[in-house]
Amino acid sequence: MISSNPFSELTALISPEIMQGYVILMAILVFLGTVLDMMHKKSAKYFFENSKKQQAAAKRTVSGGEKAGLLVKTVTSEVLTSSEFANPRRRISHLLTMYGFIFFVVTTAMMIFTPAAEVSETTAQLWHLGAAMLVVGGYWFWFFIRVDLNSEGKKWYQLAQADIFIVSLMLTATFALLWSYSQSNGGNVADMGTTALCFALFIISATTLFVPYCGPSLLTCSSSLLLLSRSVLPRLMVPERICHLTTI
Repeated sequence: MISSNPFSELTALISPEIMQGYVILMAILVFLGTVLDMMHKKSAKYFFENSKKQQAAAKRTVSGGEKAGLLVKTVTSEVLTSSEFANPRRRISHLLTMYGFIFFVVTTAMMIFTPAAEVSETTAQLWHLGAAMLVVGGYWFWFFIRVDLNSEGKKWYQLAQADIFIVSLMLTATFALLWSYSQSNGGNVADMGTTALCFALFIISATTLFVPYCGPSLLTCSSSLLLLSRSVLPRLMVPERICHLTTI
């Protein structure tokens, strides 16, 4: 199972072009969602203005070598090893989830965009390893490290919008492993049995994982445009302005 490429057997039912199109569509949604979110929250403008304020308040100029050293230190300490987490359990869970996500996404793209005959066993093994790391790190965080909602009068199964990402990520990895296991034991998506169910839930979870990047941003931008239209249109409908527009 761990050395098999689950997407290679899927090509008998779904063409590689459709799978590639799905991946490209998800990437576009993430990009659009990120851009729309930055436009709505004006985060880029905030960081740019904050950077100018810090440069104006700086007491000395940092050399290029110092900047490079700080960058390397930040990447190796805070990014690659997540040293900002003081809790060892939280740190391990985060590292499992982070590297599992990287392995899973990268190898998924490699197996889908590479001809099945050219996909190595190592790539398939890293795909399964990434999914397993996501499952362990994600469920460990959700059930043992997550903020204790019982003290707030809420149950663990009561979800908020902020929980969509981690929950859909855990379910995507879970159903990916179940689909691969069922398919490696003789199951087939075309039979519309357990394998097909696991694959369908895998696709639904993956779509839920990426679509919220674009969905809320589109909603907030649409709401802003609606409020803007409600405030601008009445002004344009003043009789004097209508007459002026008609004369033009």
